Amino acid sequence: MSIEKALNQLLEYEKLRESFPDLVTLLNEYRVRKSDPGVKDQLFLSLIESYVEVYNEYLKKTDEVNYLSITDPLTKTYNRVKFNELLDLELQRARRYRRFFTLILTDIDRFKSINEKWGTETADEVLLLVLKHVRNHSRKTDYIGRWGGEEFVILLTETDITGGIELAGRMRYDVENGEYPVSEKVTATFGVTQNLPSDSADTIITRVTRLHDEAKTSGGNRIIAK
Repeated sequence: MSIEKALNQLLEYEKLRESFPDLVTLLNEYRVRKSDPGVKDQLFLSLIESYVEVYNEYLKKTDEVNYLSITDPLTKTYNRVKFNELLDLELQRARRYRRFFTLILTDIDRFKSINEKWGTETADEVLLLVLKHVRNHSRKTDYIGRWGGEEFVILLTETDITGGIELAGRMRYDVENGEYPVSEKVTATFGVTQNLPSDSADTIITRVTRLHDEAKTSGGNRIIAK
């Protein structure tokens, strides 16, 4: 479902939202009393239950819209806005507890030519296969976001630069040796850096971008870390 459609449906449920709390309370009271022989208005009960059904659908729709607002539609990774938010929080936590994390920026080499030669559908398939290799070496506590067309950022929590380089190496190897629906060899380039006490989101992103660009201009399919 598109985010536009989900938002439109959510707006419809929003109109009923204000009446839900009282209706739920009334339904609970009615259920307690419905065993009373004097309570026979089953139509009224059905009406309230239908409102509760709508209320539950409203909650489900709210969760769906929230999910769509923070994820990239194709890759189901965090979008850029949400990743920046998570990066800010991780920087705050790292400063407070004097902890380290590693930030990786990676992209697919020569992806534009793959897209032009094989088309968007095949290029998207390549993108998802590369992402699969990246995910295979990340943990549930790590964050992955789509940074650009074929760019991904990976935040490895509780991981210093040594561990980050090792994981980036595994990712790079698996990408290079993976199977893809194109005749070209698919590879990826990585920039890797560790947080500094003075870092802001802007400074660490700028640093990892510079390292990635340096690796790219050196021929790609490599890792540069600092």
